[in-house]
Amino acid sequence: MLNNKTVTMITDDTEPTKQKKSEVIYVKVSPEEKAKIERNMKLVGITNISAFVRRMCMDGGVFKVDLPEIREVSRLMSITANNVNQLTKRVNGGGYAHRADVDHINEQLTECRMVFGKIMAKLAKY
Repeated sequence: MLNNKTVTMITDDTEPTKQKKSEVIYVKVSPEEKAKIERNMKLVGITNISAFVRRMCMDGGVFKVDLPEIREVSRLMSITANNVNQLTKRVNGGGYAHRADVDHINEQLTECRMVFGKIMAKLAKY
């Protein structure tokens, strides 16, 4: 039975549009293939088989990137942004920027660049 569900679809101009699904494609798989598909769905965290198959067919794949470096660079960027904000408030409030504070922020940015470089090197392998 055909089920017309309304979904959000991203078009080439990246504006979401509503589109009803009315077309059906049937694909037969062996029990082993179905088990492998289900394992792959679990790996990337997708629970709907139709969504998984659509994404695989239209996007050419599903990638789950779990690099601890991404969490680390995010943490460092958050700390650095907080320090910049505090320094900016001080300067805008009539205070001045201590050389040690500016040096510390530069060190944090350098560390962010190094971690980001590691992320890019790992991603370049894919």
